[in-house]
Amino acid sequence: MIRTFSKHIQQNTKLYLGFGVLTLVLLVGLGQDFIESELQDYSFYINESLLFNSFWVLFLPLSFSQLKGLSAFRTEKTFKSLSIIIGSIILASAIHFLLFPLIVNLVSAQFFSHTYGFSRTLSYALSEHLYAGLAIYSLVAVYHYSRMAATPAVPETLESPTYTKTISVSLANETSLLNVSEIQTIEAASPYVKLITSKGNFLQSETLKSMAEKLDPSVFVRIHKSTIINMNEVVSYKSRLNGDYDIMLNNGSSTRMSRNYSQTFKALLNTPQVSLKN
Repeated sequence: MIRTFSKHIQQNTKLYLGFGVLTLVLLVGLGQDFIESELQDYSFYINESLLFNSFWVLFLPLSFSQLKGLSAFRTEKTFKSLSIIIGSIILASAIHFLLFPLIVNLVSAQFFSHTYGFSRTLSYALSEHLYAGLAIYSLVAVYHYSRMAATPAVPETLESPTYTKTISVSLANETSLLNVSEIQTIEAASPYVKLITSKGNFLQSETLKSMAEKLDPSVFVRIHKSTIINMNEVVSYKSRLNGDYDIMLNNGSSTRMSRNYSQTFKALLNTPQVSLKN
């Protein structure tokens, strides 16, 4: 039972801490009002004291809301950060100083023999506690950004894209799965693309662009506006002396590479993903 209670306390630390602070604030406020009443020689009414000390109690939920709001606006731009800080202070203070006289007005109208007017209570709060309100919400904002600065942002982990491993192809009314590693060349044959493989040629009702998006770009490289090749099928390449190249493939065929695509091809030649045929 003791372990269960201890676990419950650990899981609700913030909640109990909040109640503890709230209780302390109320006791301090009540004590201060009582001492003042004794010094000034006037009657002390605990219900009125509790009502007007609700001003301090409001700092708890509103400060928590301010922190939550600031957490949604993490930025490293100094000007933008400063604008967000000032905005959070002004907004929290405005809500506080409007909510307090509203609570006093509604509670006194419901439970007291006389009602405290909204405007009069607002004037009292502004004249007595304006600086305290601005100071506390400023400290909340400064605390938040000092804590954020001390904790470096953890970069988001980008998931590796998943590329197609097999493609469904049809030949003579028979549909089968083709491993993409068997594809040697993909050529545009509008409105289709032609897959040239070790098992034969297949027409697919797709575009060259849509096929390129499915396949691993470190293996399947576009070498011409109408051609994609499997880098693992490359045997050699030779310059045409005009910026273009002829690429020899493992199946004995030769295909032209445009100068506009040669940079990517050359960059991939010596990468671990590519193994040239000998």
